[in-house]
Amino acid sequence: MYKIIEFNNEEDYINDFINLAHRLYSKKELMQNDDELKQLLTNNHILSKYFILRKFLLYKNNEIVSRVVIIFYEKDNNVYFGFFETENDLQAVKFLFDKVYEIARKSNKKKIIGPVNASFWIGYRLKINNFNELPYIGEPYNKEYYYSLLQQIDFLDYEKYYTNFYNKPNKKYFDYKANKRYNYFKQKGYIIKTLKDFKNKKELCYILYDMIIELYKDFPIFQWIAKEDYFNYTKNNYKLCDYEMQKIFYYNNEPVSFCVTFPNYSNLLLKNTKISKFKILKRKFKCKQYIILYMGVKKRHLGLGLAMINEVIDNIKSKKALPIGALIKEGKVTSKYLKEEIVKQNEYVLLYKEI
Repeated sequence: MYKIIEFNNEEDYINDFINLAHRLYSKKELMQNDDELKQLLTNNHILSKYFILRKFLLYKNNEIVSRVVIIFYEKDNNVYFGFFETENDLQAVKFLFDKVYEIARKSNKKKIIGPVNASFWIGYRLKINNFNELPYIGEPYNKEYYYSLLQQIDFLDYEKYYTNFYNKPNKKYFDYKANKRYNYFKQKGYIIKTLKDFKNKKELCYILYDMIIELYKDFPIFQWIAKEDYFNYTKNNYKLCDYEMQKIFYYNNEPVSFCVTFPNYSNLLLKNTKISKFKILKRKFKCKQYIILYMGVKKRHLGLGLAMINEVIDNIKSKKALPIGALIKEGKVTSKYLKEEIVKQNEYVLLYKEI
């Protein structure tokens, strides 16, 4: 009845792997980047040298019903699962993950952790609520029943994350505490730079890389990559962002915090049509929602984050748009920023299973 196939570069299996998501999601929901996924499956991605992928398809009566990859990192005691998609079939998922568990056990790993789509840098986490709205840019998106299926095969919550949807700031909006913090740091000599202040985008990319490596290194699935690989992987992002919304705070000529904010392109960047290209161009310069995707503050400058958010919200206010703070790790101080302005939260988890 069920049959598992482990494949390498066989084109038919690669197509089945990619096409399963197209069958499960509507065009508006689909967050899969087909080109990038194919590069990963064929070991031709810019980050492929950092991990080993084992790729599996599950067929039921010769029709694909589930898929998964298992990710191995050298000198890592854990193994990861990613690019998991399935029909709502508990027996199929159990059959598939029995294989994952067997491989992890034989490899002497301690935990299975996921979803991790090959790398921290590419995407991870499972969405668990608020499926009544379309995904925003960069959001992990999956079928609503995935969480229940994985819980039923003994996966537990490992980390939790939130996305905060805030009130749209009107003309009268003013956050006294955030503004006071902003003025305090300005008076101490902190300087704000935006993307338009950097003629060389590679210089900015390297600055962001150094801060991300320092500030995210303690995340449970963080994996190091080389600076040049980070630049090559992210360099096209600069063509899509609003220059004013990419901010770095400096103190004594040292970059000490950053905030990366993008217009909400939803899944338009994954499409290659004339209509989508027109919509992308339009949203770049006039957008109803802005997603605060990444931010960080070095430890010696605690309190600066709220000042930075104040500056970002002021920019969004001037654009008459809605701010969204994306994928904030539970327990981080950033989850408390503008708390009284939060109108809704999306929740996400990273799961694990002991071996």
